[in-house]
Amino acid sequence: MYLSKKRFYGGAFDVRILISESAKNDTQQKNMIDEFDFFFEEYSETLLAEILSMIENDKEDRKYLLLIDDAMSEKGIRQNKYGRDAFTSMITRYRHIGSKVLETEGRLCVGLCLQYYKFLTSTLRNQIQGFFLLGELPHSELKKIADDYSFMGGDEKEFIRLFNETRKEDWDFTYMNVPNMEMYRNFDDLVWSKKEKSNSNISNAEEESDRTETSESETESDSQESQKRSKPRRVRNKKAKKKGPVSQGKGNKSTKKISPNKPSNARSGRKRNNRINRETSCKS
Repeated sequence: MYLSKKRFYGGAFDVRILISESAKNDTQQKNMIDEFDFFFEEYSETLLAEILSMIENDKEDRKYLLLIDDAMSEKGIRQNKYGRDAFTSMITRYRHIGSKVLETEGRLCVGLCLQYYKFLTSTLRNQIQGFFLLGELPHSELKKIADDYSFMGGDEKEFIRLFNETRKEDWDFTYMNVPNMEMYRNFDDLVWSKKEKSNSNISNAEEESDRTETSESETESDSQESQKRSKPRRVRNKKAKKKGPVSQGKGNKSTKKISPNKPSNARSGRKRNNRINRETSCKS
């Protein structure tokens, strides 16, 4: 039911290929077989080569989905830790797979269904673009995934918290868009995004900067107001502005204004002396 066309991939692919050892005998998955154009019960490197040849020689520009269920079974994929097996070789270059006739690329999408995350080699795990966590997971298995995907949320504890947010109702699943660094509850409910987190951090930083500037401005204003209150006022007496008489000390020169209409004391003194001298000379 998780892998049904309606729930997962809709009309995104033109050719759908299912490889599953158990789907034919599973009552829940039996009807799902009809949603695929090709169905095989057993995986083999020979079959994989035939599928790739069909895509490369396609004269129509079509998109292919290769879904391998029960990939861990005896009839599932084979891996070599050095990447020398056909499946690993195909995964590491799947972006370039397309029609050689039409010279197209990126025409194949590969999906694996596994019970254990670490079944895949690190080479294959590093190629994951879309990661679905379906059904119930043991805590030990969830911790392994959280260890590799702790960048979703920032650490393992936060990753597990986000994972729990994606599980609110029956049949809910967790979807992670690895290139975009996004985690969803199903496909529509965005739970975490690096972009949104970055924007939030920028917004919070700007708000914090505005608060800091406002606080500094208020502190400076309060400081100036406090200085005004504490500074003693200078009281000017209007009478003090009037200049008093100039003191004539030893070092000061007396400057008297001589009126042209009035003779100076020195001249009047000389006239008196002349009068006295004249009177004396007359008497004698």
